[in-house]
Amino acid sequence: MSYFGLQGEENRQKLADLCLRPTTWKQYCEEVSPSNCTIPDETAQRAPEVEDEEDRMFVDGLYTGHFRKTEENDCETYPHNCTGHIADYPCGWSVSLKDFGRAAIAFYFCSLTASFSSYSLLLTTERR
Repeated sequence: MSYFGLQGEENRQKLADLCLRPTTWKQYCEEVSPSNCTIPDETAQRAPEVEDEEDRMFVDGLYTGHFRKTEENDCETYPHNCTGHIADYPCGWSVSLKDFGRAAIAFYFCSLTASFSSYSLLLTTERR
């Protein structure tokens, strides 16, 4: 993806619509699923049963992962602060968003924010 066509205030809405935020399994069941995951659907077969499952972004055969708009993507309510989302990877790798990417995002005036929880959660997100 090139930053051309994505930078500047005029593309804030485009990035907010394109770059949705990842939803943990627990968040999906509590905030998205109409049945709170008591009835299997195409995203979750059940609710997380142990604390270790709650923050997972993918569990093979149980939770496919879900990306959604949140309040941070809402450009109608927050026209000057809304952003899209990009996942960061762990610091220990050669260059992380903490070092280069966030500076590049700011330099090119792209309306993105980055977040990252842990290496193991990143791996589960990447399987999708």
